[in-house]
Amino acid sequence: MALDHAQRLAQRQATTLSANLIMASTILRYSAEEFEQAIAREISENPAFAVEERVHCVRCGSSLRLGACPNCDVSSRASPINGERPPSFEDDGWEPSRSVPAKDDDPLDLAPFGETLPARLLRQLRASLPSGYEAIAEYLVGSLDSHGYLAVSLAEVAETLAVDPQQVEEALATLQALDPPGVGARDLRECLLLQLRPLEEQGAVPHIVRLLIEQHLSQLGQRGFAEIARAVGVSSAAVKEGLLFIRANFNPFPASQYEPSDTLGVSLETRTAPELLIFPDVIIHRSATGFRAEIVERRRYRFTVEPLYAAMYRRAGARAEFDSEPSTYPHVRHYVRRTQFFLQCAEQRWQTLARITAKLIELQSDFLERGVRYLRPLTQSELGNRLDMHESTVSRAVADKYVLLPTGRTISFADFFDDSLATKDLLRDLVAQEDRKHPLSDDILAQVLSHHGHRIARRTAAKYREALGIPPSRARAQSLW
Repeated sequence: MALDHAQRLAQRQATTLSANLIMASTILRYSAEEFEQAIAREISENPAFAVEERVHCVRCGSSLRLGACPNCDVSSRASPINGERPPSFEDDGWEPSRSVPAKDDDPLDLAPFGETLPARLLRQLRASLPSGYEAIAEYLVGSLDSHGYLAVSLAEVAETLAVDPQQVEEALATLQALDPPGVGARDLRECLLLQLRPLEEQGAVPHIVRLLIEQHLSQLGQRGFAEIARAVGVSSAAVKEGLLFIRANFNPFPASQYEPSDTLGVSLETRTAPELLIFPDVIIHRSATGFRAEIVERRRYRFTVEPLYAAMYRRAGARAEFDSEPSTYPHVRHYVRRTQFFLQCAEQRWQTLARITAKLIELQSDFLERGVRYLRPLTQSELGNRLDMHESTVSRAVADKYVLLPTGRTISFADFFDDSLATKDLLRDLVAQEDRKHPLSDDILAQVLSHHGHRIARRTAAKYREALGIPPSRARAQSLW
């Protein structure tokens, strides 16, 4: 047998990925934070790229109207750090700080019997303020917004009540010293500083934290780590460590932990509200004709070609003169086309997310109307088939992204594809309604769930129970949990 080393030509079809296609897929996959970083890189590297960022609510992403959010009633004066979000419910994000009651406090005050935050604050203010301050205390507490921020000026309070402004300042100082830390603040910086005070007394706060809050809060929100590091005289790593400390120990919404709890076995005082601290990428609104989706980034950003570069590009005849005279402003053509490509990728990102959300609204309308118990089983592959879209595209588009439901709760897009949520919700109700003296075992829970159409094994029931933080039946019986 002879070996033939001759070269021959043959035609063959093969899929090749261009650099532009790879970049478009990458931008689609970006989380909101990564997309912000990509915008920042484009601003620093591309002089033809211009972006206008509209003032927006950091809780739901809606544009502010006259300084207030039409959905959340969050004042623009109380805007948390723009763009910061925890990566998931379980990771270290903006967790409300846990207050330690004083030794003189009545332990019954901490019993979760449904006392509202305004009632709690008024009760403590009456005990702390001198006689004659009752009207001021009631006015200040009544002027707190849903997040615990003071929505009126001290001058307005003094004028309305016809009292000495000094008395109003004293009452506010007393209010701000109460629990939860940060209540009564007039903006985010003051809210964080109020929470910083007790932490500093404990002596466990990095020195850079106060500098970040007092002098560099806006830059921190824009992730200007290098600029802050140069100004403070530390490394960028130290700035990032300070940010992580703030995110782990401060709560930008001090009143959130006092909202009614629907979590089984969690009391009013210990409940956190991570869904309020994750900023959504998509908002689902309820309208007269049903539900509609709004892409937060599409309203937040407006990308354009920098006017000077756009004028130079038009004067040169765009393509024709550049191609005929390569020496004429070659960088103008490069940067303008780079900007146009970024705009196309951003628009494709938003259109894809809008199509996916619209189809999810159609398929999961019962869930949006009636709650998690009615979440239908759905896979990303099935959704892609219905949209004539590849499964990998769906996966990239929804990865690390969140949606604000009409109920006000923020969930991950992954929850739409998690059929265990409905089962867990039913399991929670079964345990809540059980006979405390004869709690349901995991085996019985699995049988009852199967009877309701959720066919799972005993081991799976135990796993779901543990995920919900529910003790086993023996522990529930012993503690009458």
